[in-house]
Amino acid sequence: MVAARFRAGNPGRGGHSLARAADAEIYACRKSLKEFFNASSPENVVLAHNATASLNICINGLIRPGERVITTDFEHNSVRRPLHRIGAEVVKAETVFDDDDATVESFRRSLADGAKWLVICHASNVWGKSIPLKRVTALAHEYGAKVIVDASQSAGYLKIDVVNDGIDYLCAPGHKGMYGPQGSGFLIVNSDKVPNPFSVGGTGSNSFSDVQPDYLPDALESGTLNVPAAAGLRRGVQFLRSSGAEKLHAHEIGLAKRAYDGLKRIKNVSLYTSAPTLKDSPVVSFNVGKLSSFAAAEAYDSYGVCLRPGYHCAPDAHVKLGTKDSGTVRLSIGALNYTSEIDSFLEITQKISK
Repeated sequence: MVAARFRAGNPGRGGHSLARAADAEIYACRKSLKEFFNASSPENVVLAHNATASLNICINGLIRPGERVITTDFEHNSVRRPLHRIGAEVVKAETVFDDDDATVESFRRSLADGAKWLVICHASNVWGKSIPLKRVTALAHEYGAKVIVDASQSAGYLKIDVVNDGIDYLCAPGHKGMYGPQGSGFLIVNSDKVPNPFSVGGTGSNSFSDVQPDYLPDALESGTLNVPAAAGLRRGVQFLRSSGAEKLHAHEIGLAKRAYDGLKRIKNVSLYTSAPTLKDSPVVSFNVGKLSSFAAAEAYDSYGVCLRPGYHCAPDAHVKLGTKDSGTVRLSIGALNYTSEIDSFLEITQKISK
């Protein structure tokens, strides 16, 4: 691939070598995501600046006001708020963490009353717990509903195959489990129905037409694309493939379980779910004594430990497990964390909890 300083052109908007090199970088990113998630073609990979943008493209471009939509009972605001704004009829299916059969039956009851759409979070950004995605999507299709999946907390961690998992629209960020830069994300369309464009404008194609192109990816990509973000995201995929995504996830979950087991032994620490497993994403949410989650995070920060306090933009998740009044402190673990760091974190927790 051409050196970075020679890819500074505007992709699809120039006949010179810099523009062509930038266009090649964009295509390489699409191709790597297509292969990683088993999309039908690179053109069905739409680049966006985060998962929220991808979810808004789908929700605003596919779902009509008043249509019945089924979600989980732990959704993020990137799903809740767009659905609220368009006036969808939202039904929250009860999920039972660690009991896939009960979760599937809950979705069956909700679907039996009729729904055109399932918009579901694959794994909770607060609790890390996941739903049995393939079973739920198969059930949705059995009842005639299309499926939009928010994979913000699962893409890169949990294996996702858009075809075999029955996902019609996959939305994900680049900066979490994909190990790309902030400000990168994507939408994979696995359906004949293309969302109506959320925004329209220059695409570098069909320039004499007043109408936005109706083919992918042009239909959903107006304006100059973020070439540096796409390049970083492509390299994130390379990292996952060269290191082995499953191997990395096993490492991350091993550290998450070590943290969970250690927290469980510390007096005055509250945990709200079972221990992380390979079906989950590597996050652990907890509280320390009577400290607010914000005070606890500040205490950890004084020791150089970076945690997120509060509600994590997912109020339903806190209503679900009884932390509506307190929020939680969330520990997020990545492939570059080490056992020694977890042990230091637990030692610090011992000090803070006294």
